Amino acid sequence: MSKRCSVEERVQERKGPSTAKKRVLGFSLALAMLLVLLPAAGMPAAFAATEGDWEYTVDLTAQTATITKYIGKSGEVDFPPTLGGLTIAGISGGAFRGNTLITSITIPALGIGIIEEIRNSVSEAGAFRNCTSLARVVLPDGLKRIGRFTFSGCSSLTDVKIPTSVTEIDYQAFIWCTSLTNITIPKNVKRIETATFYGCTSLSSFIIPSSVEYLGNEAFSDCKALTSMTIPSSVEVIDAWAFSGCTSLSSLTILNRSVKLNSSIVENCLNLTIHCYRNSKAHEFCINNEFPFVLLPDNYTAPTSPPISVLLDGSPLVFDVPPQLINGRTMVPLRTIFEALGAEIKWDDATQTVTATKDDTVIKLTIGSTSPTVNGKVVTIDQPGVIVDGRTLVPLRFVAEALGVTVNWDGATSKVTIKSSAED
Repeated sequence: MSKRCSVEERVQERKGPSTAKKRVLGFSLALAMLLVLLPAAGMPAAFAATEGDWEYTVDLTAQTATITKYIGKSGEVDFPPTLGGLTIAGISGGAFRGNTLITSITIPALGIGIIEEIRNSVSEAGAFRNCTSLARVVLPDGLKRIGRFTFSGCSSLTDVKIPTSVTEIDYQAFIWCTSLTNITIPKNVKRIETATFYGCTSLSSFIIPSSVEYLGNEAFSDCKALTSMTIPSSVEVIDAWAFSGCTSLSSLTILNRSVKLNSSIVENCLNLTIHCYRNSKAHEFCINNEFPFVLLPDNYTAPTSPPISVLLDGSPLVFDVPPQLINGRTMVPLRTIFEALGAEIKWDDATQTVTATKDDTVIKLTIGSTSPTVNGKVVTIDQPGVIVDGRTLVPLRFVAEALGVTVNWDGATSKVTIKSSAED
């Protein structure tokens, strides 16, 4: 068998390049001749071409190619290193618009245009707009800008990592990405523009870096899974409806004492308490609008990790006191978690003991005790229930597992996911 292959290889060497290779070489040679001859003949400085799964335009002056449309049928898209032998300089608006087949895209760090931005023209929608099956995107290191509408309506998008090189995310870049649960914004971004994350209804974890100076109109409107957020002291303006319709948002911490606030920033946030400094603009806003607030101590230090969020079967739980991490255990308000899991509770103030009953399961937990009981059997826990700000907090994992549901903790995003047996 090895002898036959060897003979074939020698025959192929005598024959020269394969037919496919000859076609590529011939096209590249013809294109090179066009690059030289057409400008001299007064022909247009650009023209359209097709190669494989790609339609593109050739800029004869810059000797680069810009992708105008993907015409392939594969769900996983990898960009070619060149088109027509030319460096790829960019992705034009609408190149993938409305393509419902694509599930994954990897964009290499090729060409000046791709490194500078994912482009879109004024007359066209964003490059990946309404790619409703697109779930994963790998963006290249060196990327500087994500253009407007780039991922608008990508309703399956769950995994996108923005390179640290990005300094600008244009308006509505991720609008209606309804499956996006968390995203990390690079530390060099200064503005979160108009409606950037509007309608991202699953977005439950978000950290605004200390480089951001402006939150645009409707920047986080209708992000219904957001439960808490800290706005760093770098933010100078929070514009109209920035958090309107964030119905699960219970805690908003504003650290800039002189931040400019539009009166409608938290419209329809019915469960929200604003945390701010005394005599700050945010404090004044709360008083003038009769909005619930808690004053921060002057020595307050903002947390460096995302706020804890809790999702039960995909829906965020809203707590009147935010969940806290105490001795490595997630602690949540007693009544909210028991009732969310379908248990009836009785509270004995004299002994500070809660009794929770669901079907045939009876839990008894006393504040300060590490020996609760489940159906009369003692279970040892390392973190007892505590009282914080007048609310009784209990260990989430113990309660959930005692009631027969599964719990997962994602330390990177500070997210707890609870799945009931009814969802199996």
